[in-house]
Order: sequence, then C-alpha cells, then structure tokens
Amino acid sequence: MLLNKIRVVGKVLPLEYKEKSLTKELLIYFSLLVTNPNGVHSLLRCHTSGKAASALKEQVVADEIIEVKGYLRNEKKGRQIIIQVVEFSKLEDIPDYAVNQVRLLGRVISDYEMAPKENLFSFKLEVPTKENPLNTFFCRAHDELATEMAKQVRKNDLILLEGFLQTKKLTSPTELYPEKITRISSLICQSFVLLDTVTVNNFYPWNNLVLISKETKKIDFTKPKETD
Repeated sequence: MLLNKIRVVGKVLPLEYKEKSLTKELLIYFSLLVTNPNGVHSLLRCHTSGKAASALKEQVVADEIIEVKGYLRNEKKGRQIIIQVVEFSKLEDIPDYAVNQVRLLGRVISDYEMAPKENLFSFKLEVPTKENPLNTFFCRAHDELATEMAKQVRKNDLILLEGFLQTKKLTSPTELYPEKITRISSLICQSFVLLDTVTVNNFYPWNNLVLISKETKKIDFTKPKETD
C-alpha cells in the first residue's frame, strides 16, 4: 500500500451491525457528520471490523463525538469513498477547527480536466490498497491551486497530495449517473508535491521538491446554501 491515511472528527450517526457470513466476524457501518475546512457539513461513510469494531460497539453510541484514523477505499457499488477505520478515540466536544485531513501518495492515471469558468482542476489518482491494487480516487483542486496543478501535473506523474474528503448527496436524477447513485465522494486537494514523472528523460532533483499549498476557500453562507 502506498501512503493512504485519513484523520477526521465528527458526530456519530446510528451504528449498523453486520457479520461475515462464513467467519461471523463483526462488521460495523456508520456515518460521521463532519465539518470540512471549507465550512460545509458532510456525511462521511465509515466501516470497521475486528478489534476496532468490538471496541466501537462497547464504547460508542449515536450522537457521540469521535476522532477516527484509518485509510480510504472505494465503495464496492457506487461512487462513495469509504473510511476504513483502524482506530478511534472519544472526544468531549468537536474542536473549533475542522479536522478532516487526508494524505495520499499515488499516480495520476487520467488526463486532467480543467473547467476555466469554475477554475476547477479534476483528475483520478491511483492509490493501491491490499484489498484493491487498482484503487482509484476522484480528486479536485480549486482556484489558485487548480491553476498551479494545471501547469505542473500530467498523466502518470507521481504526487503526494494533502486535502480533505467530501461526500455530496445528489438531490435530483442525472444522466451522468444512470445507476441511481445517491452520494458521490471526491478528495479536495489543498496542497501537493510533484515527486516524479515516468518520462525517462526527466530526472527531478529530489533536493528541490516543493510543497505547493493554497488556502481553502470558505463557503459564503449568506449566498444560496450548498447542500452535501
């Protein structure tokens, strides 16, 4: 597995208990209500098993505040990114600052798409996991960072990305998702390091690696509300 980790704080929604059909291992699914760095609320889907699931069942109930740490994987059916919880801790209150931090190391596997009117840079990042060696995430960068990535990042480049996970609920049917997808996730990039490219005639000097980072634009709540 390449670098793939997330740390997030949120309010727990009701826990859903299941078990594996063969081993009877406890599986727990739940959602966390979190505040993103852009000020928007988002429901993030979580899953855990094994010792972490047993501890969660004993210690946590709905509406409590927890910090979870783990890694990201794709939903088996759909376009939602799941947080695979490895460990958690209970908190008394939600911190004043947003805690939704993702770090990924992966390879850009798509030609980027730039939407000039929105100043939005979109791409796919391949980050293999033990369960899925072809694990791929949809990523986006906005505003100044979108401009920087459009200048520097190309297909097959290896990048280190930091940002946050956002999941949105689709409020109406769309031709883009004919399979009746209800929620879609993406990773919002806040900073990145271009590590290297597969082009053999380019050898980037590692002592000159630069972190490109831009402030996250806050959502203006005096304008029409953005729904997640």
